[in-house]
Amino acid sequence: MDLIDDFLHGLKQIKNEFIASKWDDFEKLRMDLRFLRIFVLFGNSNLDDFHGRMSLNINKFSNNDKVNLAMTTEEKMFEYLFRHLHDLPKYCSDFLLPQMTDYKILRQVFHHLRDFYPILVANKTSTEYLYPRFQLTADRVTQFCFDLWTGQYRGDDGDYKEYDVSQCSSKITSLLIYLIPLELDVLYICISKLMKESRSTELEGFVKQILKASPRILQLRLIHLQRRMEGAVAINYAPTQSINVMMEFLLIFLTDIPKRFIHPEKLNDMLAHVELLTRKISILVGKLLEESFENNINEADFSAPGLLQEIEQMKGDIR
Repeated sequence: MDLIDDFLHGLKQIKNEFIASKWDDFEKLRMDLRFLRIFVLFGNSNLDDFHGRMSLNINKFSNNDKVNLAMTTEEKMFEYLFRHLHDLPKYCSDFLLPQMTDYKILRQVFHHLRDFYPILVANKTSTEYLYPRFQLTADRVTQFCFDLWTGQYRGDDGDYKEYDVSQCSSKITSLLIYLIPLELDVLYICISKLMKESRSTELEGFVKQILKASPRILQLRLIHLQRRMEGAVAINYAPTQSINVMMEFLLIFLTDIPKRFIHPEKLNDMLAHVELLTRKISILVGKLLEESFENNINEADFSAPGLLQEIEQMKGDIR
């Protein structure tokens, strides 16, 4: 492990002296080493075909010295993974280019989760229930990075095929469907609990950071929920209609936020409200789909008068 860090440090030292014609090769080598570092560090993780695919990629390097396996802190792991999400578009730009809109949102959401991790650690009593989900997040993102780095989505000739691009796009969507609800829960615990216990500058800055990026993220979450409901529950079914009405209003608000007419502080409050409403609707949709699957829907569970009242209140605030 120390050998990889030393090699990366050495490359950083000579970066300014490197000849321009070899710049792309130089950057690719640095990215390869960073990918290698995290997969060596977490070599005991349950990655698909880890040893076989690692062997193929380690052969890229001529140094045959043995690397000591070591474990690093989870906080460091989130740092490394975020760096990999930043590097991947440079590593396989042709492949990710058609999916960059969703990929950028994925990277942004993971950035928020990474920034929350020190807060999570510092508030164990209040946030302990989130630990398993953060661990699963790290595992899933590591697998995604590992698949791209080892060419899992490339054909036998080394090129990306339409099917492979579609497969990767589905993987990005799957990650977003898992990560965005976690971000919503993170914001919920920040607003409902942590900020009431201690309004630190760090925590307030973190919440504002999430709210600033929230419109696109929430739009995508609501679209995912609509797609999940399509085909699973009858459109003309009363609970479905009321949930759809709420989601449509939130989508319209997020698409065309009247920023010029809303004070920044009030806008943040409204965005926080939309985040919490989206979280509640997500829970409601999950319950509806579960009861629909069991063919045992209780309409009373989905009347949601409180949610509808909150939506009407928001309409009044906008006018």
